[in-house]
Amino acid sequence: MLRFELPIYKYVAEGKTDGTEFSPSGPMVAAGHTISMKRLSPSKLSNVNKLGGKLDSYSIQSMAPDGKSFTEVSWNARTPAEKTTSVYFKR
Repeated sequence: MLRFELPIYKYVAEGKTDGTEFSPSGPMVAAGHTISMKRLSPSKLSNVNKLGGKLDSYSIQSMAPDGKSFTEVSWNARTPAEKTTSVYFKR
């Protein structure tokens, strides 16, 4: 199981990392929003977001070997060539 929390949005997503779809919760979550997560390796995870059963976006998150940061590459299902990379650091 893996749990994501975004306190500023009161968003919580919790589910298995085997590709099973589940619905996040929170007041700003769109109706029909589902997520599936799949563990690709001990340090890499893929996410698929759907809205109303239709593909919306993808992301791949990779933990740094030292565990002090992770990188997320994400893209919209309609524009897969336009990827965004974000790097998060542990304080």
